[in-house]
Amino acid sequence: LRHAIRAGLVLANAQEMSDLLAAGKGATPAGAGPARPPVGTFLLLLAAFSILAGPVALRVLARRNRRIHILWVLPAFSAVFSAAIVLSLVLREGVSPMLHVRCGVLLDQRAGRAVSFATDGFYPPLSLAAVDLPADAEVSFGERGGMSGDLSVGRTARYEGWLRPRMAGSFNLCAVRATPLRLDVREDPATGGVQAVNAFGATVEKLWLRDAAGTLRAAKDLAPGATADLAPAAPGEASGDGLAAHLSTALGFVGGLPLDPDGLVRADAPDRRFYVAVLSGERSPFEPDPLPGRRARRTAKTVVYGVY
Repeated sequence: LRHAIRAGLVLANAQEMSDLLAAGKGATPAGAGPARPPVGTFLLLLAAFSILAGPVALRVLARRNRRIHILWVLPAFSAVFSAAIVLSLVLREGVSPMLHVRCGVLLDQRAGRAVSFATDGFYPPLSLAAVDLPADAEVSFGERGGMSGDLSVGRTARYEGWLRPRMAGSFNLCAVRATPLRLDVREDPATGGVQAVNAFGATVEKLWLRDAAGTLRAAKDLAPGATADLAPAAPGEASGDGLAAHLSTALGFVGGLPLDPDGLVRADAPDRRFYVAVLSGERSPFEPDPLPGRRARRTAKTVVYGVY
């Protein structure tokens, strides 16, 4: 089942993940492009080094008739400016690794079963030792640009190598798991009202739900454990940056997949009772932490296609 699903779905995006992870210190999950070294700072420091360690130092020492002191002045300037360059990098990116999890989930909450496709992406300012990967998942390399080592596969799945500094690396994971996570939906046939209770344990950033009557409903910013009344979605909510776009982006649909994002949002869709929930936060509730007990800057983006 796992191999068949992996053949029909791709979660993407090694390059997109690299760009996202390399967004640098303080970047948001929606952050823009890849991080680049602070070139302007480097040029300023190198220019200052060239001027101070060259003509300025020689002029001062010549006036004092101490040109021989250039033998220790030049190495001293080199050490000071090298430390300044390293410090500028540390101040820009910090020392803690960045971990971003992008996860697409097919959830049949009637059976309590989820098929999870995830990419665990890492960007370490400094070297990062071996990472823990879920033992119940099929694991493969996503982007190996910053990695040197092999996967240990057996009763456990573990990356035994190192992630090199300032180079992004990622792993693709696929797993079928039993889960209690769900969106509790309460429909009142008498009034036609629909309520949703967030039982995912993470904030629901956006939610689209098609009820038993075929009405597409929407909500935003639903905190863990919170209950929301779902209002009918605005015209056009299902297209553009709406339901279909998030579904396609998160699960990386390719030809032959039985779930058609455009078909799902039609009024005559055969499977009416479904929802798409976009979860955000530091952790994905569907994936274990690959850096347990270790300090890291974590972000996660999870899109759930759920049948209820």
